[in-house]
Amino acid sequence: MVREIIKPKSEEYILRIPKEYLNQEIEILVLPFSYNKTKPKKDLSKLLDVSVWDTKEEDIKVQNWNIQEF
Repeated sequence: MVREIIKPKSEEYILRIPKEYLNQEIEILVLPFSYNKTKPKKDLSKLLDVSVWDTKEEDIKVQNWNIQEF
């Protein structure tokens, strides 16, 4: 796959097609591209929800651990 984001200065653009795509049907799209230059703030509150358990600690612990002799 080839993906390039450019800011063209003219109506013509030369595109190099990889050898593995030769003699195959390919799709070439030209679309406007925009992105938000400001970084979104990280919301760490969602991570806190992951650590909430409905189970008691006693229910998680191994009750019997039988070690067998070799």
